[in-house]
Amino acid sequence: MVHKSNDQKFRELKNVTEQATSVLVIINVYQSPELLHDMINVSTKFSYIVICISKGYFMYDAIDILYSNKKLSSQSKEVLLHHGLIIFIFSITLSLNRYVGYTIGALSIEFNTVFLHLRFLTLFCNVDRNSIFFRIILLLNLLTFIIFRFMTLGWMTRWIILNRNLIPFHWFTVGSIGLIIMGIINLFLFKRLLQTDFSKNSTISVPNGTESTKKSN
Repeated sequence: MVHKSNDQKFRELKNVTEQATSVLVIINVYQSPELLHDMINVSTKFSYIVICISKGYFMYDAIDILYSNKKLSSQSKEVLLHHGLIIFIFSITLSLNRYVGYTIGALSIEFNTVFLHLRFLTLFCNVDRNSIFFRIILLLNLLTFIIFRFMTLGWMTRWIILNRNLIPFHWFTVGSIGLIIMGIINLFLFKRLLQTDFSKNSTISVPNGTESTKKSN
């Protein structure tokens, strides 16, 4: 029997929590569609809990990155910036108990991580890089990135501009700066995704640190 270390157990729990958040967002919107009708004032106990769970995940992941890496790579710094921004904005939502619907809508971005983890699993299980199954996973990861990251950010930007008269200037400023930073981060992530998975001679990183070179036919 293979005994897992506490670090491995906590990382597995972190991944499960991240995937569960996506499911909870769907349940939340289904049960309380009014959250998306009035994204400033409407709040439910369930939606508040979902945001708390998500904030806890990002806090743990940030601590885990800092604890596990003596020297931070540029990619780790991007993730820490991303997490720090989300933790800050989620804290505002929770402290005010406002903009809950907006925050729940923003959490739909996490749907993309489902396919990102599937990609990691296929690499970890040594699935043939040229197989149809693996290529489908890469394609789904790309499509969900575009739909749930870029389109969600576009929707969030449109909403905050159209409703700027209903939002105090300081919170509008914080939200706008946050969206700009998130947009830049996701552009870099998308560029890296294309270079890693869809270039003619791409190097695919495997979770255990090894690499595989994929050559086009």
